[in-house]
Amino acid sequence: LARLAAEVEAEAAGRLHLEPLVIGPAHRSVRVGAVPVALAAQQFALYQLYALARRRCRRTACRAGGRCPRCQLADDYVHDRRVELLAVYSALRPTSTGLEKRVSGPASEGELREFREWLEQTRSRLNRALRDAFGGRGPRSEPYLVTEAPPAPGDKRRRGLGLQPGLVRINEADA
Repeated sequence: LARLAAEVEAEAAGRLHLEPLVIGPAHRSVRVGAVPVALAAQQFALYQLYALARRRCRRTACRAGGRCPRCQLADDYVHDRRVELLAVYSALRPTSTGLEKRVSGPASEGELREFREWLEQTRSRLNRALRDAFGGRGPRSEPYLVTEAPPAPGDKRRRGLGLQPGLVRINEADA
């Protein structure tokens, strides 16, 4: 409780220091500053997709911590990238675990519904792992979570990282 109170106070005073998010695809490693974050292969593949989208954003508002439709992904966009997700996942887990069924092949209504359920569950587990790495909920963990962005009028729900793009680093060698 004391940690959470200190984080809230630091955020209110503008002193909350955010550490870089470093993702190392070669060894499936994720670090926030010096803190390692343990993610399952499915979570890692999904987190890397969201992190890449955020890192590539060059809009001024996003560089200051805002969010835009370019770096906040709709579920349909994630679904359209399911082959990429499968490639990352397969590189991490060469043995079959059934994910292939959810992310490849034709997308009937039932398969789309199943993919959305998988996506929601995986995002939930991913965010739980990130909170655990930070010692629970609080302002310090929030920018690193995959959360819903404020909706634009008439737009689909979008989710992504709130961390400034300049703090997202993808290190091909290792993290």
